[in-house]
Amino acid sequence: MNPLSFLESPPITSYAIITQNKHHFRLEGPTPGARVMSGASSAFSAVFAGFGMTMWRNLPMPMRLIPIAFTAFGGGMALLEASKAAMSCAIDARPKGITLTWRWRPLPERTLEIAAKDIEELEIVSQEVGRRNELTTIVYQLTLVRKDGTAIPLESFGTKAQANLRKKAIAAVTRT
Repeated sequence: MNPLSFLESPPITSYAIITQNKHHFRLEGPTPGARVMSGASSAFSAVFAGFGMTMWRNLPMPMRLIPIAFTAFGGGMALLEASKAAMSCAIDARPKGITLTWRWRPLPERTLEIAAKDIEELEIVSQEVGRRNELTTIVYQLTLVRKDGTAIPLESFGTKAQANLRKKAIAAVTRT
């Protein structure tokens, strides 16, 4: 499996409504809040990597493997979160179909177009994303299902009602 395969598919993030009428529904993301969270996660991960580097210099060789792992993990996470903060993406729904565009800087922009006739359903899927002390966190993901059976996750929400509102808004334009 390609570790960079996430670059080939549209990101799942939070989107802000830019245009909404009966002929066009445009969402752009990530929202400023999502960018701030990614930036904060990137900074925390960079500190984690820095901590690993200071430990790395002060230890004899056999024990350096753990700080090297800390540094590699922290640096990788810092890079990933910084790229999430700098990425841009959009969802355009029109009567002819849905166009997804995304760009992970410095890579070129990618586009995925799905014709309205190829859309089987906009489905809301619940997923358990966290578990702590017997408490779970559930997110609701709006997923586009094509007639060939492929599923493309579009956006995640904290409540099913939010996901349902977004589903109705997109379906009203594409008439699916």
